[in-house]
Amino acid sequence: MTSIFLVDFDKTISFNDSTDVIMRKHNPEFLKKVREKFRNKQVGIMGFMKSCLESLELSEEEYINSLEDVRIDRTFKTFLESGFDFRIVSAGTRTNVTGSLEKEDIFVDGDLIISNELKFEDGKVKMEFPYLDEERYFGLDKRSLVLDYKNNGKKVIFVGDGPSDYEAVKVADCVFARSSSRLVDHCNENNIEFKEFTDFEDLIRQYKEEHCGIK
Repeated sequence: MTSIFLVDFDKTISFNDSTDVIMRKHNPEFLKKVREKFRNKQVGIMGFMKSCLESLELSEEEYINSLEDVRIDRTFKTFLESGFDFRIVSAGTRTNVTGSLEKEDIFVDGDLIISNELKFEDGKVKMEFPYLDEERYFGLDKRSLVLDYKNNGKKVIFVGDGPSDYEAVKVADCVFARSSSRLVDHCNENNIEFKEFTDFEDLIRQYKEEHCGIK
């Protein structure tokens, strides 16, 4: 049975959150208000993302240029060169993923990115959710994605850092959590077996040494 990596983007491949970067640059006060609503559980991850990004008045070019301060873990390039089957799964947006990676000369085929979509029309930003979870909380149903790959005969290695990954790690065959992340705490608190990694070279080393129990 072959394996596939499902890899989160924000604060997993990147070191900082790409939506935060955009919002701090263009609408920081609104970001604070929506974040407070999220902390008070008045909105979920989907509501947070949609409220933030649809508050912006930017062209696609302006939006992508605003991603210049997103910091990418350069060892992700080593992961790409290692030949693993993978998909990037992001509860953010495809534009954030591709725009952030390409400024670092890292190019990933669009078919390998599963994320939400942005549309830019008349200076307005519109967010669409093609992989919406039933509860409309996460915006991207990573749990169902894991189960879909498992049902198609794949062993799933999930790589992530935070709340949008919590449901997915419950059903993945193997979990890698970014060091010192909220996902580490979540897995410890819920007795979910995982491996902690510092960068993608460390992840590759651990995977090759232990194979996550996967052949």
